[in-house]
Amino acid sequence: MDLLDIRLKSVKYFMNQLTLVVNGKSFDIPRSMIMGMIVNKDYFNAIYPFVYLSVNLPGWMYVEVAKNPGNISITMDLKAKFFVDNIEDMSTTSVSVYRGSYYATTAVDTPITDIDKQMKLESDADVKNKNYLFNEYYITDFCLYNTAYYQASFNSVNGVIASANMTSIVAYVLKSAGIRNTLMSRLSNNNSYREFKVAPNSGVDEIKNLIDNYGLHANGTIFFMDLDRAYLLNTSSKCEAWATNEYKITHIMSLEQYNEGIAKSSGYYSNSKEKYHLLTIEPESLQSQDLANSEFKRANYSDCIQVYTENTLFEALTPNKEFIVNIDTPSAKKINGNYQIRKVEAILSPGGEYLDPEFTITLIR
Repeated sequence: MDLLDIRLKSVKYFMNQLTLVVNGKSFDIPRSMIMGMIVNKDYFNAIYPFVYLSVNLPGWMYVEVAKNPGNISITMDLKAKFFVDNIEDMSTTSVSVYRGSYYATTAVDTPITDIDKQMKLESDADVKNKNYLFNEYYITDFCLYNTAYYQASFNSVNGVIASANMTSIVAYVLKSAGIRNTLMSRLSNNNSYREFKVAPNSGVDEIKNLIDNYGLHANGTIFFMDLDRAYLLNTSSKCEAWATNEYKITHIMSLEQYNEGIAKSSGYYSNSKEKYHLLTIEPESLQSQDLANSEFKRANYSDCIQVYTENTLFEALTPNKEFIVNIDTPSAKKINGNYQIRKVEAILSPGGEYLDPEFTITLIR
């Protein structure tokens, strides 16, 4: 890995498209109405990410949302753009981070009596009072899910499978539940069964049943359904499953030993030839935690670290990646080595045209 001539980049996000669809009606949301996003992915303890999108809706649109819970989706194209020395890097194109239509849930807090009043005013002939809620704005938080993966919590699967190994059984459950585009590492338990009965259950619950009662992977299994892909992985600091042309490694480094000019810089770099992501950080932005005295306590692990950065892509922080930490300071060298990602927390705050990111990355040995 030659780091002498790399060009570190800063990363900013922007919403290229945002359309709210309520009961079949579409409403385009301008960037000025976006209040921010929070993305929380707990790969070890959750099945779905928590992707919160906060939007300042006009009253009439808010009423449509309140009237139609369960019939809401959001079409979104969230992109990342790269900058060098605060100037847009014209040598690279923007990258779509999340692009598609997502099922959206929300908890509106307008009293139902207010909605009733608005509905009555809409039917009244006296147009002077029709602005009861129309001229107000309401900050509304939507939680986004991959539609098919969300439905897998309700889709029932069952059947009797003859002459199948555990890999085939898992594949049958995933397909029956509608869980497509799944990265799965090789199973440790691939026993064969003359007959295997899949009891009526939701697809998600049946996968959890197979994990809990049959031990799919020797080190434990990560089952996570992100907005764009599902994962069924061995708990390992190595990359054991990957998509075509995917970068398998994410390096987290300080670069003092390579280039004094960027020793204290925080930035992002990727290498398409060697296929890796690189996050450069200031050593001060890294914290080590003793698992014995923290919320990250987990069997068979001794320690974890948290990394703070403003410059990375979500695709560099997926649970199938191998993370290699190399911090060139005497106090940090003891934590260098290979890690697996446990959790990603990202806050995207509005800053003019862009959404400014802050990432907290938790890695565990």
